[in-house]
Amino acid sequence: MGKHLLFLSAFLAPYPIWAQEPIVPLDTPSTEGVVQVLPNQVGRQTPGELIVNVPDQLAAFLRSVPELERVQHGFRVQIFLGSKVEATKLRAQFLQAHPDIPAYLSYMAPNFRLRVGDSRDRVGAERLRQELRVEHPGCYVVPDRIEMPRLPEE
Repeated sequence: MGKHLLFLSAFLAPYPIWAQEPIVPLDTPSTEGVVQVLPNQVGRQTPGELIVNVPDQLAAFLRSVPELERVQHGFRVQIFLGSKVEATKLRAQFLQAHPDIPAYLSYMAPNFRLRVGDSRDRVGAERLRQELRVEHPGCYVVPDRIEMPRLPEE
């Protein structure tokens, strides 16, 4: 019995080693798409041309993706809260007096509110409020979702 057990254990002991997958070394990493910077060109700015090759499938996908919402948390100055007629009239007057400052009309039941400016921080909104307080003495700064400035399209 002891001989059979010894023979069986000697035969089955290396079995877990054979059951494992062999370790295959990986190939060397591909350098395709890697840009090399030559030592003599570091820090030197020379005019050149950049060519970006985009696969057709990726270009089609990028065209199909709708433009991302261009809003972020920021601050505006609220200059009016009241009826729609008065808010629309005041918005037109404000845009004539300040064509460089955007004005937004929104509805919050039961009133319409007129908010102006797109400030990323409260300091910028407070600066705008100081400019507008002579014309609109009851204006105040409110947190709001503001529109990011658009970059010029080429």
